[in-house]
Amino acid sequence: MSFFGERRRADVQGKHHDATGVHDAVARRSGSGAHRRAPGHAAARPRRVGRSGGIVLIAAVALALGMGGTAAYAALAGNAPAATSQDRVIMRGAVIRLGTHVYVHTNAGHASIGVKRIALVKKCRLRIYFDQQPGERIVAAVAEEDEAISRLGVQAGMTGGVNSADVLLYRNGKEVCANNKKFGTKSNLWISLTSLARAPLTTPTKAPTTPPPTKPAPAPAPTTVAPVAPETPAPARTTASAPPAPTEQAPSAEQVEPSGS
Repeated sequence: MSFFGERRRADVQGKHHDATGVHDAVARRSGSGAHRRAPGHAAARPRRVGRSGGIVLIAAVALALGMGGTAAYAALAGNAPAATSQDRVIMRGAVIRLGTHVYVHTNAGHASIGVKRIALVKKCRLRIYFDQQPGERIVAAVAEEDEAISRLGVQAGMTGGVNSADVLLYRNGKEVCANNKKFGTKSNLWISLTSLARAPLTTPTKAPTTPPPTKPAPAPAPTTVAPVAPETPAPARTTASAPPAPTEQAPSAEQVEPSGS
């Protein structure tokens, strides 16, 4: 055997000896010389429910609660199909007048829907309270500046949305209070909040089925009646009147002849 073969064999044996020594040292450090089962063994690893298993579990719970296909899909994906959710969309909004006097602006041309009250947090930040019901989910929250606020270079944004929302006003990265006198008396902030009501858990009732229309009975055949000629009245019979019988007149005194005297 060559010198290089002997040297390579010695190096391999040395590496094996070093690995065995490290393994024995680890075993002695653990308190026992016996070989222990590695923590990564299949029996020691806890079972974890994967993503697919979690989705199947949520679907099973949804079906057990009697939720329909739309509600089960919303529970899985968090998205409600637009075609079947329009009757649960709730719209709220108002016009907020900024300036030294902050208030909800309503008149013949401006309305407020679903806004309970407003407040100034620390006498600066605008907070709006809504009449939300339990189970509602926020879809969109918008705070839009009118031309008077835009001319000042102020931008608005909303945060929150569950029962209340804060409107933050900024100019060049610095917060501006809603009651700043620079807003004057005719600066409006347009507020719009859209939410989705809770889906009903009861299954919809089926519409009553109407029986098929019955065929009408055939009409009886018309009977022809021969016309009856009107009866003409018989002419009345006229009888000739007999001449009146002569009446005998009693003789007058002159016609009576005297009897022989």
